[in-house]
Amino acid sequence: MESQMPTEADDFRMRYVWKEWSAGILAADTENTLLKFHKYLCFEKRASRHTHRGYFQDLHRFFSYAVSQQETSVRLRDLADYSVKFFRSFLAFLDKEGLGKASRARSVSTLRSFYRFLDAQGILHNSQISLLRQPKQDQLLPKAVPVEDIFDLLETIRTSEDPCFEGWIGLRDVALFSLLYGCGLRIAEAISLNWRDIGALLPKSSEIVFFRVLGKREKERLVPVVPKIAEAIREYAQSCPFSCAAEDPVFYGYKGDRINPGVIQRQMRRLRAFLGLPDNFTPHALRHSYATHLLQNGADLRVIQELLGHASLSSTQIYTSLNVKDLEKIHEKAHPRDHAKMADQIK
Repeated sequence: MESQMPTEADDFRMRYVWKEWSAGILAADTENTLLKFHKYLCFEKRASRHTHRGYFQDLHRFFSYAVSQQETSVRLRDLADYSVKFFRSFLAFLDKEGLGKASRARSVSTLRSFYRFLDAQGILHNSQISLLRQPKQDQLLPKAVPVEDIFDLLETIRTSEDPCFEGWIGLRDVALFSLLYGCGLRIAEAISLNWRDIGALLPKSSEIVFFRVLGKREKERLVPVVPKIAEAIREYAQSCPFSCAAEDPVFYGYKGDRINPGVIQRQMRRLRAFLGLPDNFTPHALRHSYATHLLQNGADLRVIQELLGHASLSSTQIYTSLNVKDLEKIHEKAHPRDHAKMADQIK
């Protein structure tokens, strides 16, 4: 593995950003081990750049805290000796620093992964890490948006006189947002598409067609595309001023580079302001809406799991909870024997 050269996609993760802070914090043996962990994340676990960055942010916090407590750089034997009390004091420190439950829970996951790696490699073993519990988190249900608002959004882009949506830019945004909602794509999945990936959508067809998406951890899945979305892709392709060769990106920014997520977020903010939509109407909410609307219309949970590219069914089951919440609201609003309504009538 160590002889394997990084691909262009791995370049960000292979910049060894942790070397910027390791001096004075890590002893030589720990720094060498961190390099091995770094390569493990890149080449074996194939973590995304965001996951990779999160791991090393968490480890930086942990090692910095350790140095502040022991006043020496962190050695491997220190990592082996840390007690569960020490780990808990670290979480208490994060809480005091204002990190939320989700961030603290991620720190626990990072430490567990790091220590599992150390154990699996025969570098060291510390049984105390298994006693550390994650902070209990409030379940945050994904927020779906009404399908009517999604259609209004797409129509607004088509008819807008705002220069930010003129010409090929507007057609790009219609195609992109149509893919996010109509196919349940993650933003990263959509913007990483090359023309060769969606070649099946370009010939005109009245049938549903499929294309392959490379998701998290390079898990591949087939995604069905209805004719209306394929038509939006073709309209954009015909107007795009940049190359549409097989290896070129599908979605371009204004200057001809692959579009970045910030541009998509900015375009959505403009549309929200124009239409008076709530802040939870985000590009990622389109993916949540796709799953929720499928479930509400009778789709099987296992099918939705496959369409979304979830590794575990538990990730998809959150949409069941969301649907139950919707049912509760409808019941409360419409049922003639609703307790709240009866109480008002008694008054």
